[in-house]
Amino acid sequence: MTRCNFSCPTMYIRTLLKHMVNETTKERESQGKHPSNPSSNVDLIYAARFAATLRDVERTLALSSVMTLTMIKASSAFDREILAEHSELILASLSDVCDADLMSNVAVVYAPGPRQSDGSRSLSSFHRDLDTLISKGISVVALVEGVDDLSDAASLMSQVEMDFSPVTGTIISEVMRVTTQAPSRRLSDLLSSRDKQIAALPSSLVLGALRQKAPGAAVHTIMTAVEKHTREFDGQSLEGLHLPPELRCHLGGILTDIADYQDGKTGWSDVSVSTLLHGPPGCGKTSIAQALAVSARLHFVSASFSDCQSAGNLSDFLKALEDRVSEAIAHAPSLIFMDELDSYMSRTENHGHNNSYMQLVVNALLQVLSRLNNTPGVLVVAATNHANMIDAAILRAGRFDHHVYVGPPSPAGVAEILRKRLGSHARGIDIGKIVVSLTGMSGADVSTVATKALGAARRSRRPVQLSDLKNEVDRLVPASFANSIWRIAVHEAGHAVARVSLGMPKPTRALLSPNSSFVEGEIPSLLRSDDVTAMIAVFLAGRAAEKRVFGDVSSGAESDLRQATELALFAECRAGLTSDHSLHLSYSIDRSEAWPAHIHKSLSTMMEKASKLANRAVEQNLVTVLAFAKALQIERELTGDRLSELLSTVTVIARHSDAPLAISKGASAKQAECPRDTPQHRS
Repeated sequence: MTRCNFSCPTMYIRTLLKHMVNETTKERESQGKHPSNPSSNVDLIYAARFAATLRDVERTLALSSVMTLTMIKASSAFDREILAEHSELILASLSDVCDADLMSNVAVVYAPGPRQSDGSRSLSSFHRDLDTLISKGISVVALVEGVDDLSDAASLMSQVEMDFSPVTGTIISEVMRVTTQAPSRRLSDLLSSRDKQIAALPSSLVLGALRQKAPGAAVHTIMTAVEKHTREFDGQSLEGLHLPPELRCHLGGILTDIADYQDGKTGWSDVSVSTLLHGPPGCGKTSIAQALAVSARLHFVSASFSDCQSAGNLSDFLKALEDRVSEAIAHAPSLIFMDELDSYMSRTENHGHNNSYMQLVVNALLQVLSRLNNTPGVLVVAATNHANMIDAAILRAGRFDHHVYVGPPSPAGVAEILRKRLGSHARGIDIGKIVVSLTGMSGADVSTVATKALGAARRSRRPVQLSDLKNEVDRLVPASFANSIWRIAVHEAGHAVARVSLGMPKPTRALLSPNSSFVEGEIPSLLRSDDVTAMIAVFLAGRAAEKRVFGDVSSGAESDLRQATELALFAECRAGLTSDHSLHLSYSIDRSEAWPAHIHKSLSTMMEKASKLANRAVEQNLVTVLAFAKALQIERELTGDRLSELLSTVTVIARHSDAPLAISKGASAKQAECPRDTPQHRS
């Protein structure tokens, strides 16, 4: 046959399929067999996919280049095995179409699937076969899940990398065209119009559908599967969620990356593939992951720790995790969501009799994450309420590249959630005070208030009223909070003012809510001895403000005292900031009874010094503390310019002198600036 050039991949596929059918027909006729259905749909489908992967004659001929390894990546072990099984026939037909001898010069080998019971031996066998072919100087087509499947020798060879083409509507139409199932133009156009949706279907389903003799029945089966698969994406999209600007920007970037990848404008290595969502419960982390899958039209797979653990013992846990990973890979493009990531706790901590269990499950997750991040088309999203509990190896770049905080909605977010949930019922209701009362509550709490208010109104057969919302807020917010709100505001004001007064980074946010009240800000990336004293004083300043205003202190300072003690213990025993010794002593705050007497004494001295500093900071700025507390009590959340305005009159005091020293007013914000990448802290 004379070598031809083809104007497009579809013509290349069509020519190959016609040749295969003609050759098989001739063979059957020579054997006296009936020529109908001369070639199986399996042969033709995989031949068409292989041709679509190669695209043209030039890239096909490159398969036989001396000492070249062509790596064709197929996430499905089923696809790799079936393609290898039919590769001899496909290469023979390609040799005729391209007028070349591919049969003698090219060998095809495939990597085994991960779920085989003898998986490790099978991979070793694959490496042996690969290395044997390389040693003979034969050009190799390696069907693999990813580059990690290659042997050492193969990874060093000259490589051509391709993604195995999915089954598309166009490929199905071309296969049916050359068989007795030739579709009508309407059916052919219908298939071609749903290329992307059909590509998301498992190959086995398409092969089964094409076993039906009537073309209409085959197409109907495929389109039914497409519609069923598409219904996965009919849930809540990102557009329907209230998201803070930083999070919306990040998720929007992912959607752009996915669209560009699917359109061939960018490689998978340029896509933001892994994100950890962290923050308090009830703030919508699961809803965000599901909405991202809907918006990007990705198959959604849930792989929470509890789901896998409920399967049984350790081996059952690992199998359940592997099954979910395999599902995500087989259905790429997909999103796998790993909830409760804090259950994979640090392997350096003592978990008692569970030490070996935790070691194994964390190691298994690390392998899974590396595999998922290297699989084109699979996004990994995880969620946790306690990021500090997760093993550090899980959090590093390459496993989770982006860590995004998901907290309670802002006041504007609370208002938007209420309006969306109430719908037309929100007209004529002034929800301003309701928004203030719910600021700092989770999105789930806000939505629940609206739902219950609507329910109360419906049962009373009347429109929802402001009183319905107030009643639900009163049920949600404990009376103890309403009775203590001024004390809490003063406490948080002490933290905020002390930060600026002691030259620490200024706060970025102050929140007063029934769920959580705090002052948030950065801490320096490197601490000196006087920084430690100042930071401990900031922790103690809430307590100092209560003492100054009310004459006593409350139990609300418990977490402050713990953080202050932890920092003092760190400075004394691990950072070497309080003495000349260079020992690293791993004393734990949870086992203070094991501390030697000199540690107790040293920490008490540090806390006493910091307490005096906190008292001075509050005393010198009492007017500002009270003004800040009043604003926080009314507005509930303070950020940005409002924070700067309230703290502009703070008097900065010296950290070392017993007498107050006014350095400047209004200049502390600039002095407190620190590198952007330093961690956030809450007092």
